[in-house]
Amino acid sequence: MSVAHRRERIAHIRSLEHRAATARTAIAQAAVVNLTRVSTRIAALQSGLSATVGEANGQSLKARSEMAARLNAAQTGLLHPLQQALTVVEGRAAEQRAAHQREDSAAKLHVQAVKTAEKEAALRADANRPFRKLNIHLGDAP
Repeated sequence: MSVAHRRERIAHIRSLEHRAATARTAIAQAAVVNLTRVSTRIAALQSGLSATVGEANGQSLKARSEMAARLNAAQTGLLHPLQQALTVVEGRAAEQRAAHQREDSAAKLHVQAVKTAEKEAALRADANRPFRKLNIHLGDAP
């Protein structure tokens, strides 16, 4: 197997690695979007629990305060997973950039190997030609 074929295989594998890294980054970003959406929804529910004007009994006030406490606990509990998800996204993005760089360098090496193979093939073709002596003498006038 020639160097060009090996480099082509390596470039293909690096391309697949880059695609996989891109997919993992997209999944991590989707997780961040989902957690942000949940956090926004909890904040909207918390703002909807404000006291209403008019009569209220003790049971409804108790239910509202319990719901507010639960929503507050959920919002607080969501901070750590959101921070972790953002950290994962940063790591995946770094992996994606590194995979992209490896893919580019593998592609450049493949192009270089193809050019080298073409030059070597041309040299071999020239080497297989019969040698023809030129009758050029220095100092002779044509």
